Amino acid sequence: LSDGTAGTPYSETLRANVQGVRWRVSNGALPDGLQLSSTSGVISGTPRTAGTSTIEITAEYGSETVRTTFTLAVNAAGSLAITTSSLPNATVGTEYRANVLANMSSVSWGIEGALPPGLDFNTSTGQIAGVPTSSGTYSFTITAAGNGQSTSKVLTIIVASAPQKEDSNEDG
Repeated sequence: LSDGTAGTPYSETLRANVQGVRWRVSNGALPDGLQLSSTSGVISGTPRTAGTSTIEITAEYGSETVRTTFTLAVNAAGSLAITTSSLPNATVGTEYRANVLANMSSVSWGIEGALPPGLDFNTSTGQIAGVPTSSGTYSFTITAAGNGQSTSKVLTIIVASAPQKEDSNEDG
């Protein structure tokens, strides 16, 4: 789940691979001020206090039940936070662009670890761009600094192999 900020409206949608799922918090509690819609899977509201909550969410569909544990961090108002919770997947040989965002302007960005080969990180803008050359799963740590604060978050880009092109040569 993406981080929230105390006093700032929050909304995150849980997703399942089927429609008609019923959602509920089965262990732990959402941060004060947030609630989970049992029909839409949307966690929304305005968190009141900073802190980190570990919550078990149950998804029920017919006789099937799946439980997953989530961690939801609520940052203090005025705290720097990276608001990007995930990055889109990429494909080898296809142009890629994604922006890492923070809840404050004028931040400087840093990176630890390796991006997929062919991609670059702009430390002024927070943009990841380029043409990936190798498939795989690449995790790295992005750091944001500004207003006398710094924070970091581990993000992942999954790079899929390029689709196979059918051979159009015909014997003739």
